[in-house]
Amino acid sequence: MNERQRQNFEQLKAWRGPRERDLSLATTIVSIAKFAKKRQRDLGEVIAAWNALCPAKLGTACTVDSLTNGLLSMTASSAAAGYELSRLLRTGLDEEMKRRFPTRIRRIKVTIGEVAESTPAARAQVENQSDQER
Repeated sequence: MNERQRQNFEQLKAWRGPRERDLSLATTIVSIAKFAKKRQRDLGEVIAAWNALCPAKLGTACTVDSLTNGLLSMTASSAAAGYELSRLLRTGLDEEMKRRFPTRIRRIKVTIGEVAESTPAARAQVENQSDQER
């Protein structure tokens, strides 16, 4: 094997050979930050309105999950909370949410599942802001 062939072979090994894996947390942190930024952009106003309109007893048991094609998906932590939320939505809360976001919300869907832990903190922040405005 002459020198030129050896160099070509080494170059091919570099291109096609196994690469070192990136084991740092930087890519994970970047993807989480990107997800949080997108969620805030898409749902920030809706979540703030929900926290302002929702009664305190349901605020910790229910959370806004997603808003896709006019369908606002919400999750309740238990069947009882889901029932209370459904009753509250039927008595006018869904119309108020639709009135506040007429082009974004057409329907509200309630499911039973695990509720995010950040809901009480976000609710307290919104309550503090509304108290300061008064």
